[in-house]
Amino acid sequence: VKQLESSEESLGSFDLGLVRNYAISQWTLPTPQPNQQRPRAHLTHDGNQRIMTSLVASSELCVSFNRLLGVILRLMGDKSASLRKLSVKAILQVVNIDPALMTQPTVRKEVSRCFHDESISVREAAVSLVGDYIMQSPNLAAAFHAPILERVVDKGISVRKRAVRIFRDVLLSNPTYEGRVTACHAMMQRAADRKEDDGVRDLIHETFHTLWFNSKAFDMGSIGSPVKSGQLGTKAELYCREVSAQMVEVVRASGSN
Repeated sequence: VKQLESSEESLGSFDLGLVRNYAISQWTLPTPQPNQQRPRAHLTHDGNQRIMTSLVASSELCVSFNRLLGVILRLMGDKSASLRKLSVKAILQVVNIDPALMTQPTVRKEVSRCFHDESISVREAAVSLVGDYIMQSPNLAAAFHAPILERVVDKGISVRKRAVRIFRDVLLSNPTYEGRVTACHAMMQRAADRKEDDGVRDLIHETFHTLWFNSKAFDMGSIGSPVKSGQLGTKAELYCREVSAQMVEVVRASGSN
């Protein structure tokens, strides 16, 4: 800059572009001599990651993340049902990339409130969000068991179907899930209701057929693990024991003799 100021040429007002171009020109590598290779600089993988992290952390989008998140959370309480639904889906997109977002109390509070939204589409979007989150973090399924169980008897057909699918996926991935009895009992009650939608009843029947009468179902859970040496019974026997135990628990919970 001092060299430019001392130049005999009249520069007029301060030109930031001229300063930038001058600074860039100082980094131009000298012209290589014949048979002389141009030096190359390489960054390691760790160096690239550090640079990218630094650039992203200092970007306007990253700095404004909390403010943008606050805007989306406020839209989840907007008067327009379409905006509430879109805001929930926006949170879903972020959670699919970073499930840790659901650990924030403000986010979980707004999502829980959407479970009781007057709009069916908003409730369905909220249930879908929690369902995707649970499948990424199965150990947290118990924390959302009660809210999802309430949606099994939701007024919206699409919401009830989504809740049933969530419990089906949870039980397939974890046959020993602590809330399996109440979940199965609630689904059976819906299937036994003559006023229930045929689509919901068919989905529940399909769910129990997969859980109890499909030998491949428990390959995703503890039954799928190799049988240890000296352990009594074959894999098929272990499968039958697990299924029988679940049936007895569900029947006992229903109060039937």
